[in-house]
Amino acid sequence: MSTSFPLTLGGQQLLLHPDLSLQLDADRLMIADVHIGKTMHFRKNGLGVPERLAQEELDQLSRLVDRHQPRELFVLGDLFHAQPNSEWDRLEKWLDRQKSLSMKLIKGNHDRHAHLFVHDRFELMDQVDFHGLRLCHEPSEAPGEKIEICGHLHPTYLLKGQGKQSLKLPCFYLRKNQFILPAFGRFTGGWKIQPQSGERIFLSTGRKVEALSL
Repeated sequence: MSTSFPLTLGGQQLLLHPDLSLQLDADRLMIADVHIGKTMHFRKNGLGVPERLAQEELDQLSRLVDRHQPRELFVLGDLFHAQPNSEWDRLEKWLDRQKSLSMKLIKGNHDRHAHLFVHDRFELMDQVDFHGLRLCHEPSEAPGEKIEICGHLHPTYLLKGQGKQSLKLPCFYLRKNQFILPAFGRFTGGWKIQPQSGERIFLSTGRKVEALSL
């Protein structure tokens, strides 16, 4: 059994899920930084990345949709990694099977070719203002009054134990007027957060989300 974490931002009650998604309401779910196509892109360039990783990302998406049953899935940038390859075809077939789901991509820096992905339940968007929140990909250098929910940074946190023991976990990261989601894709790397005074971190262990006491 997994345990989510309730959080109020911009007057909205949100749920942070251990599967690295953010629930806006019963119908809307958000993730960031999936990087579909990265496995085959690396294999094409001679790197020995296991091909099974490509299917595992879609399996992870399937579990997400089965678990939460959203009507709309917002991807806060970098759904794709590079130019179209066979992983795009797999994504199209996957979306065909999700009869009640629409996917909305807020264009990220890796989504330069996203306009080539065409599906009647796929929409490419710029930033979106939604109920006092701003959904975008890259955090602004000078955020305005609306709280930005975004991705791009792939935040992680390094827990240190006794001796030289350590564990790096994905995290949700709240700083002034910005809430940054962890990368949904597992083959993405991560940015190790060093939080400043007034900032908050919410760690995902895969089974629960916990607020970190700093």
